[in-house]
Amino acid sequence: MSISTPSPSAATRTMPPPALRSVPLAEAWPALESPRVDSRLRRLTAAREMLRARYFEAITMHDLAAAACMSLHHFMRCYAAQFGRSAHEELIALRIGLAEHLLTTTRMQVRQIAAAVGFESRTTLFRHFIRHHQRSPEQYRREQTRLDRILRCDAPSSLLVRRGGEGGLLDALRRPALAMPA
Repeated sequence: MSISTPSPSAATRTMPPPALRSVPLAEAWPALESPRVDSRLRRLTAAREMLRARYFEAITMHDLAAAACMSLHHFMRCYAAQFGRSAHEELIALRIGLAEHLLTTTRMQVRQIAAAVGFESRTTLFRHFIRHHQRSPEQYRREQTRLDRILRCDAPSSLLVRRGGEGGLLDALRRPALAMPA
């Protein structure tokens, strides 16, 4: 009866030698930089470009997955891993950004803005806008209009000077900036 040494476990066989463990995976195993990975990046980038070009349309995640030639769930996982946030989060952020611009530069109604930026309804815009800004689109528009008027200095004096004569926005703007410590 001979005594045999145990064979290394599967986990031990797949680990790189200790000298390579601090080296990035792509350098340790050049096969990770395969055409498959490069192709996936190209396909994800094409889907991202499609998203950025058509975000104000009725685009779905299925459309983006089809553009990347991936199943929906695989696309969602790969997109988030590659770009740091999901395609849906990016879609909402792009639409909110355009809504912000339209709120501050036009007199369109919120319902019209919701349709223009690709949201299905005014309610959907409200829900996402409040989630991003902690205020409704109308409140955002009022605040931005007020700030714009103040910065252009055509605001009523009640916005610029506090009742008592001091401590208003004009006083704050007139004060010299605090010197940075050296």
